[in-house]
Amino acid sequence: MSLYTKEFASDLLTNEIQQLDMQITSLQKEKSPKALTFKGFSKKS
Repeated sequence: MSLYTKEFASDLLTNEIQQLDMQITSLQKEKSPKALTFKGFSKKS
């Protein structure tokens, strides 16, 4: 695997994680504070 391929895969993964994070955050806003424990910490927004 070339360095370029590794970096590209890493970027894709980072993007996936960011999208999941945004989904979790929006779910947290909709639901009760119990949803905050999903990530292992509470975030005040």
